Amino acid sequence: MIYKFIAEQIRSRINSSEFRVSEALPSEKKLAVEFSVSRMTIRKAIEQLAAEGLLQRRHGSGTYVLQKNVQHEIHALNSFAENMHRIGRMGNNEVIDFRIIPSPPAISRQLRLRTDEKIYFARRIRFVDGKPVQLEDSYLPIAPFPDLSIKHLQGSKFAYIEDEKHIGIAGCYEAFSPILADSAVARLLKVNEGSPLLQMTSLAQTVDGDYIDFSIMIYNAHDYQVSFYIQRNKLTL
Repeated sequence: MIYKFIAEQIRSRINSSEFRVSEALPSEKKLAVEFSVSRMTIRKAIEQLAAEGLLQRRHGSGTYVLQKNVQHEIHALNSFAENMHRIGRMGNNEVIDFRIIPSPPAISRQLRLRTDEKIYFARRIRFVDGKPVQLEDSYLPIAPFPDLSIKHLQGSKFAYIEDEKHIGIAGCYEAFSPILADSAVARLLKVNEGSPLLQMTSLAQTVDGDYIDFSIMIYNAHDYQVSFYIQRNKLTL
């Protein structure tokens, strides 16, 4: 439907800061001319974004931007909790699975462990302002974290590693791929089955060169935007 396409175009312009938080959108009339549609179509697009909490209609004043979608900016390594603090949003974690398992071969290769070595497995749902935006499966070796608990995982995992265990994180190797929501993921993230999602794998490395956390994160692509800043290093040809 055309109004959904227009809503996505407006959403993109909000997230890119072309339309800034607390500022008014162009009038329905101007947007209708820009998109060559009726004002009713523009109104439906605005109503959709207002229902999602991105816009607010003010009688006699216009439509204003309330907030952006949650953004994950790739130019420095920050935890989920740090990102939420930076953008002024309320984030929290629900731990729905936490246990010790034999390390699967694929995970052993990532963490440089023996196959079947015991490791932690944790599954968390990450919420922003009460809405689920990320499903995270994490695998961690036991030796560096003998006291790891659900309580730690309800907070910031990086804060536990760095502040409590005094293990410096040098960086993460990250990779992204698009996926479609299966029934289990759709239920947890409260999206329709088959919805487009963004999957990210992350392998954390310490300052000593050890690999201490491999995580698979699935983002609700409708509400979570990933943006990149890539520094250019010009090569001599």
